[in-house]
Amino acid sequence: MEGTPLMSSVFYDRAQIADWLGSHTVAKARDYVHAVSKLRWQDNTLSGEVQGTARRPYAVDVHFYEAEEGPWVESECSCPVGYDCKHVAALLIAGMEKMPKPQVGVRPEVVSWLETFRASLASSEPNARKAASKPTHTLAYVLGWSRYHQRHEVEIFKARRNTDGTIRSIDDAWHNVEAALLKPPKFVTDDDLVILRGLWLGRSREDYGSFVLRGSTGADVLQKLTATGRLFTALTTNQAPSFTRLALSEGNARPGHIEWQPQPDDCVRPVLRTEPPSTMLLATEPAWYIDTQAGVAGIVQLPLQSLQAQQLAAYLAMPPISLTEAPLVGAVLREIVPELPPPPAPHLSELRIIDTEPVPILSLDTRPLYMAGFGKYDHRAPVLDFAAVGFDYEGVTINADSSATLVSHPDGNVVQVSRRPDAEKKRLLELRNAGLQKIPAGRIQGPQSFPAAMLGLQEPDAWYAFVNEALPALRDKGWRVTMSGEFRFKGV
Repeated sequence: MEGTPLMSSVFYDRAQIADWLGSHTVAKARDYVHAVSKLRWQDNTLSGEVQGTARRPYAVDVHFYEAEEGPWVESECSCPVGYDCKHVAALLIAGMEKMPKPQVGVRPEVVSWLETFRASLASSEPNARKAASKPTHTLAYVLGWSRYHQRHEVEIFKARRNTDGTIRSIDDAWHNVEAALLKPPKFVTDDDLVILRGLWLGRSREDYGSFVLRGSTGADVLQKLTATGRLFTALTTNQAPSFTRLALSEGNARPGHIEWQPQPDDCVRPVLRTEPPSTMLLATEPAWYIDTQAGVAGIVQLPLQSLQAQQLAAYLAMPPISLTEAPLVGAVLREIVPELPPPPAPHLSELRIIDTEPVPILSLDTRPLYMAGFGKYDHRAPVLDFAAVGFDYEGVTINADSSATLVSHPDGNVVQVSRRPDAEKKRLLELRNAGLQKIPAGRIQGPQSFPAAMLGLQEPDAWYAFVNEALPALRDKGWRVTMSGEFRFKGV
């Protein structure tokens, strides 16, 4: 074994190891004691590495606590089992063999008893016992959108907690649900067990090992998740998984309605909307909304009380339909569920076509940052200044990065827009010549959502010259410029 262990006042014996982990686990650990390396103590935590069947050794930590019934341990291992495994037992045996030797004539079991007795007296005080029994880890739940399965899924992570119970950091994904239901580790609370049981029993064959919230069970689990204060939402980025810093709490119910949304491929599909708008909507029973910016989740109140959650979920799961398919879909919907809104423009002849030159729109804004990777906007930058681009076709604004031609008009109808790609490209070139560059969306994170397509300047100070010199020239060329109330350079 490598390294010199740090000394600790924690003493234990083989009988206690067997009591903590089971005699069968201890027996399997005998062949791994020689594979323990980097053994060390930090306060009441024993750490080390154990070479197993994988190429890299497993990282093992054992945290010691005192309780009324005697000392107990909470273990972590990077192996597939995750805790209370043979690698943990091997580390404990190796640590026991490295304990300081007692004075001549004093047996090890006497030293162990004296230390246990001393610790039990120290922990008999209410404050000491309370502080000693607090786990250093907990579970964190993350709700996000699976692009592969095209649905919302719950992922579970092991997290480090502060002394007040709040989460300090979210670490690795945690998959030991079935094992925890049989033998819960110390960091899994009774509330967690209720949630884990609901997620485990709510699975179906189509979930492929994931946890999907559906039906009345899903709504019940979602309510319990928000009550823990440990439910987060995933941020959509092209890099490593990340999460919002604000845990969700339960909010007030929001009124909802169904509308038909145009898709990029000139199709339409029904979607559920709330007022105020929400970030996610789950077709549970009842339906729930998620608002990541406000940090709340709650029930959606639908105007159609007769519509059951299963019917709503099936309705919203409709694939995007084309204009030629709309008459058939509309006829069937009017026959079986006339209270649901049918698809728009059931006849091509009724579809309004907008054929005009676009008016370019430049929208300037400033929003707070968590992190960024664009020019001098980095992890030290508190805000990001950016521009979003759109084109106005007779009252219909289309984002510059969108290829849609079938869009919603402000009057509520779906219209067909004859895009002018050459004119749009010419306008975008004017912005590039003015110094604006594309900002990679995957490198930007903040408490508010950012547009998928953004333009910006490499240095914040460059906005002074842009506003004073480039912006008047763009206005002269026909650009419509808007500035939000938060844009920092509107008064220069």
